[in-house]
Amino acid sequence: MVVEKIESKERSSGRDDFGQYIDHTARILRCLRMMEMEEDASILRRTAIVTTTAIMLFLNAALGISEMMKLRNTTELSALAMTVGASWMHFIGFAKWAFFVWKIKDVSRLFLHLEECYNMSLSISDIVEGHSQLRKDMNRARKNSLRFTWVWGFFVNWGVVHWCLNPFLVKWTLSRSNVSMPMNEDALPYSTWIPWDTSGTGAYVVTYLLECVGSQAAIIGSTAYDTFYITIMLMITAQLRTNKLTYPFLLEKLKRGKDHHNAILTFLTLFGHVTSPAMFAQCIGSTAVICLIVFEVSTVKGTDGIIKIWSMVEYVAGNLLQIFFFCYFANKITELGLEVADSTYRCGWENMVFAKSVDQKTREKGLKSVGFLIRDMSVRAQKPIRLSGGPFYVLSLETFLAMLGAAFSYLTVLRELNSDE
Repeated sequence: MVVEKIESKERSSGRDDFGQYIDHTARILRCLRMMEMEEDASILRRTAIVTTTAIMLFLNAALGISEMMKLRNTTELSALAMTVGASWMHFIGFAKWAFFVWKIKDVSRLFLHLEECYNMSLSISDIVEGHSQLRKDMNRARKNSLRFTWVWGFFVNWGVVHWCLNPFLVKWTLSRSNVSMPMNEDALPYSTWIPWDTSGTGAYVVTYLLECVGSQAAIIGSTAYDTFYITIMLMITAQLRTNKLTYPFLLEKLKRGKDHHNAILTFLTLFGHVTSPAMFAQCIGSTAVICLIVFEVSTVKGTDGIIKIWSMVEYVAGNLLQIFFFCYFANKITELGLEVADSTYRCGWENMVFAKSVDQKTREKGLKSVGFLIRDMSVRAQKPIRLSGGPFYVLSLETFLAMLGAAFSYLTVLRELNSDE
């Protein structure tokens, strides 16, 4: 009775402190209207977030449409590759942000399901040591998530800022060679169709700022999605890592362990339904973009070549790192999921045979129940946990290598086509 009261208290406290592990991610999503606001949020704050989100998405979409309009008049393969690469970045950012705004209730429910999984993992552990280890792993996952948020956010935002500064860097480089560069559409960050004259200073500044803000909106939406995805995977790996069963209170722990494992499988199924469409687009697009940008790098010539190559190398590196993070942590979840079967079998169930304080009838009944639960959990855990990117991609390190191979295979074909021209 005392043990049950202590466990109940620990579980209730777990519900109270779970928010500290994901609060940074939840705040980002709420500020971008990708997750439901708190009930006590003021009307002014709600209005400001909705208005800002609508403006940013509109500018992002307008930039993407203007790039597609420009593609109609693009005939050179190298210029086509550059325009498609930039427009893809804007499209995927818009898709991630808009899709989460559309699925806002599902995203909010995912956090509630994740909290339930955390509370169930607390109930499996020993009263003191197990809870302490679980919280250490969850805190480690939170710190890694924070590091990813800051480092990844800085990297991708720096890449966009650098890209937007390229016209001025090119102009400065040319000025040192006594070559003048007019402020027209050729001096804008992206190759877009502009329905007005940009030769004037005022029109140029407005157009330049609109392109910069539209591009930044794409990066904000993409970074928020990436942070959410990585945070969820880190939290799941922490729970799978600490899902260890030991002999004391074995039968009860096995029941709770089975429920927890089923809860994680259910959660990951829901998680896949919410994130899989955007991840499918990410996988397809990244393969094509890596191919196109590397092709563009190989064809760059002229005085401004070094500046362009610098930006494009950052872009390719960003795409590679992005896919690698997804595949690496998804692969980690698969490995930890398979370890559940082994840890279940090694839980010390055989000690029940030698337990002196248990009579023969109770021992046989307990062994029968434990045996059934061990077989059931082992069979379930032997099926790998797979995170997918749509119907064709299973996120894993093997998939990452396959995507790299496909990208460079397409690159070889493009180089052959370009040499024939």
